[in-house]
Amino acid sequence: MKGEREVKAGDFKVPTQLEIMNKDAHIATLTSKNASLEMDILVERGVGYAAAERRKKEKLEIGTMELDAIFTPMKRVAFRMENMRVGDRTDFDRLFLDVETDGTITPEDALTQAADILVGHFSRVKEAFVQKEAPPRKRAAQKEEKGGEDASKIPVESLKLSKRTITVLLDNNIKTSGGISRKSEANLLELEGMGEKGIAEIKKALKKLGLEIQ
Repeated sequence: MKGEREVKAGDFKVPTQLEIMNKDAHIATLTSKNASLEMDILVERGVGYAAAERRKKEKLEIGTMELDAIFTPMKRVAFRMENMRVGDRTDFDRLFLDVETDGTITPEDALTQAADILVGHFSRVKEAFVQKEAPPRKRAAQKEEKGGEDASKIPVESLKLSKRTITVLLDNNIKTSGGISRKSEANLLELEGMGEKGIAEIKKALKKLGLEIQ
């Protein structure tokens, strides 16, 4: 490029497999009619923000300039909460998300990918606890192989739970230890009459059977 002019991203000649999303991005300003500019740009994949100091290579060609890199397609993310009424209950919350991207990905896809990443991280945490609980589960399985009662089919009335907790479970059609183990702690806390004390009772009873809530 030569002459007095503003150089933008759209001025670059790129291979057919690449697309410049923000063609109006400012690159440089040539202030003289005799000025000329020629450059090669390295395009690479990455995550988030990477400072030039952390990406610095051992040897750079003469005339090479390293810049900070912003790989994330997210430009702005914000959220707000509002009270929400569902039927006669007024203790629900409504979540609003404001997501803005650079156009390389839609806000919907960005949110989906973020959720997948978050689930993946929490899955690793869960796996760590499952591995710790493996011995009790193994013992429970051995009892079943020997002809003992299936740990997942024990009636809730036979578990060492308070009368109040048993009543709450039966009122919500949860009749066996297996039925309890298929629920998450959040699901159980949503049951009317169930509290932290009841959850603690349930966890203790299931642990003795080699089971756990999700």
